[in-house]
Amino acid sequence: MNGWFFDTAFDHPEWDPTNFLVDVSDDGVHWHPVSQNECDRFKSSMSLPPPTCFSQLEFFNTTLARAKRQIFDFRLPWYLVLCDSLYLIPSFMGFTVASFLGCKRKSRAATVALGTSFEIAGLMLVVAAFTAVFVGNGRDAAVTLLRGFALCVLGRTVGWERYLPASLPFHVLVQHAIEFIAKSVVAGDAWRYFTDSPRSGLIILTVLTFWLILARQYVIFQSRRRIDGDKQRYDHQWKRLVSCERDGTLLKNIEKIAGAMARSGEEPLQTVRTKNRTGRLTSLFLKHADGNSNMTSHGNETGNVRSLDQLYSIALLVLPMFRSKAQYWAACSGGHFQLVGKGGDLRYALWEDCKNDPQTLQKIKWAPTKKVDRAVEKLARSYQNNIAKLLDVCRECIVFEDLGGLLRCLEAVSSDLEVEVLRVKNRLSSEYNSWDTCGYRDVMINLRIVTERSVSLAVEGHVCELQLVTKDFMDLRTEEGHSRYVAFRNSIAK
Repeated sequence: MNGWFFDTAFDHPEWDPTNFLVDVSDDGVHWHPVSQNECDRFKSSMSLPPPTCFSQLEFFNTTLARAKRQIFDFRLPWYLVLCDSLYLIPSFMGFTVASFLGCKRKSRAATVALGTSFEIAGLMLVVAAFTAVFVGNGRDAAVTLLRGFALCVLGRTVGWERYLPASLPFHVLVQHAIEFIAKSVVAGDAWRYFTDSPRSGLIILTVLTFWLILARQYVIFQSRRRIDGDKQRYDHQWKRLVSCERDGTLLKNIEKIAGAMARSGEEPLQTVRTKNRTGRLTSLFLKHADGNSNMTSHGNETGNVRSLDQLYSIALLVLPMFRSKAQYWAACSGGHFQLVGKGGDLRYALWEDCKNDPQTLQKIKWAPTKKVDRAVEKLARSYQNNIAKLLDVCRECIVFEDLGGLLRCLEAVSSDLEVEVLRVKNRLSSEYNSWDTCGYRDVMINLRIVTERSVSLAVEGHVCELQLVTKDFMDLRTEEGHSRYVAFRNSIAK
C-alpha cells in the first residue's frame, strides 16, 4: 500500500473521520495494529511532514468542505528519492572508474574521477535541498544541504591526495553527526539514532571508507616490504661512513656549512619580475607564458609564478646558466657527471678531464627538466596546486669520489657571489629520517642564479635544485630500485 484517500460526504461534519487505526500484515491473513513507535518511525523514515500515518492516539484535522478528497500519499517525492539513493550512483561510478584507473597506474586521472563523482553527488543533494524548501519541508532541506555540502568539500579534498586518507574518515564522522542531528535532535528523540536503521548510503560509505583505509595500509605495507632491501643497502653504506673517523669529521663539517648556508624562517618560492625593465624580447616571451599584460611595463616588481607554462618557459632560459655554474663548481671540487652507459652500467667522468673532450661531452647524462606529469602529481599531492612551491624543474646532480669533494663543492657554492642560496636539505645528517627517501642520502640545495645575464632576462627569481652525492650512494641506485621507490612514493601520496 502506498497511501489511501477518502472524500467528505454531503452530511454533517461531525460524521467526518478524524482518527485512524492502521493494521499491517505480512501474509494477508494475520493482521496487527501499527504501534505509536512504529508509526513515528515510519513517518521519520519516509521523511514526510505529518500527518502521513496515524495511530489510534492521533487525530486528523479533516476539512469542513463537502465532497473534498483527503489524500494520504506514502510515495516518496522525487527530491527525497534523490536524497536517499540516486546520489549514490555517481559516487559508485566514481569509485569504479578510480579503481580501474588506479590499476592502470593513472593516479592523477583516478583522483580527478573520484573527486568529481563526490562533487556531482553533493550538487545533487544541494538541488534536492532547495527543492525541499519550496515544498515547505525545511527540516529535511537543512539536513540534506549539510550532507551535500559535506560531499562537495570531500570532492575538493580528494584533489589533495596527501590529505585524502584522513579526510575520508572525517567525512564519515560528519555524515554520522548529520544523521544524529536529523534523527535525534530535530525529531526530539535522543535514542532514535541508535534504534533506527541507518541510511543505506551511509552504510555503503562507511564500509567503503574502512575498506579503502585497510587497502591503503596493505599497499603501504607491501611497498615498504619491497624497498626494505634497498634501504638496508643504503643504511649499510651510511653506517660505514659514520664509523670511519675521517668521514665522521667531514660529515660534521658538511653539517656546519649546510646549516650556515640555509636561510631560516622563509619558504623558497618561484618568483618572476612582473614588470620587466629591460629586454623587449623577454618581455613578450613572459607575457605569452603568463598572460599578464603588465609584463611590458617598466619597473622592478616581482610576484609568484602562476602557471606551469610560465615556470617551464623560465626554466628553459635558466637551465644553460645553471648548468654552467654546476660545471664550474664541479671543476673547483673534483666533481663528476654521469655518463650514458650501456646496459644500465653507471659510469662517471671527472669534469676537469672531460670538459675539453667533445666525444665525452656528448656522453654526459645531463639532468633533464622535471617531467610535466610528475610536476602535476607533486603539485596535487604536496603543494595544494601552488605552482610557486615547485622548486626542482631545473636541476643538476654532481657526483663525488668522497665526502671531501662534496665539502669543497659546498664551500664553492657558499662563496659564489652570483648565487642566492635559499634552502639546504642535508640528508647526510644523523638527524635525518632516511625513510623519507628509502635510505638514499645526499645534499640538496635550492638556489637562484643572479648574474648579469639572468637579470637582463628577468629570470633571476627562478629557483633551481643542485644535488650533491657521493659515488658510494649513487652506485646503489638502479632502475629497478627507483621503480620500487616510485611505488612506495605513490602509496603514501608523496
